Amino acid sequence: MKPKAYQPSKTEEAFLQTSVHAFREPISCRGIDCRVEFSPKRRKQVFCSRACRLKYFDTARAIGLILLERSKDDSRLKVIVDGLLDSLKNPV
Repeated sequence: MKPKAYQPSKTEEAFLQTSVHAFREPISCRGIDCRVEFSPKRRKQVFCSRACRLKYFDTARAIGLILLERSKDDSRLKVIVDGLLDSLKNPV
């Protein structure tokens, strides 16, 4: 007796079509100076590679540190930075 081949149910088939194929449209990488078009493997994937993601967040971290250093001298910038820090600590 031959074993039966697996046949997905209609709900499983619908799930596979929406979850796998819905995100295959090419998008542009959000990395700095990266113009690569790629098909994301996950819903929330926005970077084409790990290197692009790390470079993006390293740059953001460096900009944040510069803003924090300059906010010590500039009172107008201090108000902006303090407001941003408060919004991060207490999200609405």
